[in-house]
Amino acid sequence: MYRIEPVDLGTFRHEVMQRLFGRIDQATSGWAGMTAAEIRSLASQVIKELAHSMPVFSSSGRNSFLLEIVSGQLIDAAEVQLYMVQAGNFKPWGLELKFGPDDQSSQLSWSSAKGVQLQLVGRIDRIDLAQQHKLFAVIDYKSRVVPVRLDHIYHGLALQLGCYLLAARKILSESQGTRWHCAAVLLAGLAGGVGRDEASDDPKQRKGLLADYKYRGLIDSRYLQQFDSSHQHGRHPLFGYFINKEGQVGDLGRGPLVPAGAIDALAGCVQQHITTIADKILDGDVQVQPYRSGTQSPCPVCDYLPVCRFDPTQSRYRGLESLGKNEVLAALNIAWPKKDVKVTEQKNKR
Repeated sequence: MYRIEPVDLGTFRHEVMQRLFGRIDQATSGWAGMTAAEIRSLASQVIKELAHSMPVFSSSGRNSFLLEIVSGQLIDAAEVQLYMVQAGNFKPWGLELKFGPDDQSSQLSWSSAKGVQLQLVGRIDRIDLAQQHKLFAVIDYKSRVVPVRLDHIYHGLALQLGCYLLAARKILSESQGTRWHCAAVLLAGLAGGVGRDEASDDPKQRKGLLADYKYRGLIDSRYLQQFDSSHQHGRHPLFGYFINKEGQVGDLGRGPLVPAGAIDALAGCVQQHITTIADKILDGDVQVQPYRSGTQSPCPVCDYLPVCRFDPTQSRYRGLESLGKNEVLAALNIAWPKKDVKVTEQKNKR
């Protein structure tokens, strides 16, 4: 009997989303005219078709139960995706976009300090575009979404989103021919709850659904209203930013919002870290030196501990300072505008 592992479920979730978005693009109503009930029905149909082609789901009671749970979560996640698209100006443009050496238009390469040519290879889950404003958002699907820590990106502990941003900019510049600005890099959860039985037509139910599948990541505060022009005050249930009663963005020390230039600066940090890592590997510098930030270290949960045999009583950790959001921005020489960001001044006509 084949035992379904988390990686199998992850692949299944991604395939469902890709097929679902393809069906919506082909539908007469498209994203704009689709209702929550319709996308739930369409998602259910796609899931059944895909599961039918994978007999492993019916090979045991455990696997059938997993399919039931994942199906409910994916149907909920589909409704959340519809909300995001209909609430703002961003529309899905590309799914499962590969970048690497096989396609000239998506090759992402540069030279290291030692003159070595570096090339990234990977796949972006989704790119959304706000065509009128030449903005793009990178969206990465996750089974489990955790907050994005700026200090982890700054220190080189979290490189994935930065790599996707660099690749997305390359893909768009080659395919669209104009300069696009990154409005956000987001983690979208595909496994938020146990699954609901019907569409969330009630505002309170919808708010609860969005909170279960809350996005994490970074949003350029200049483009806030491009994601949801109807949200005027309070904390946004899906994106997590806060707007006070005066229409100003608050709680800037945490949450997803960053000032102008921050996303590009962090992407630059990622590129520099990759360059440094490559040069060290070429120099033969492969010493075992795990980091420690405050009291946190990856060692207790690392699968390779028996191999590296790092002993903290005999060796030193690589100390990294734990930094808050505004401390990272200060280190990057990026500051918030002197005047608080006002939502009313950002509003764009759709």
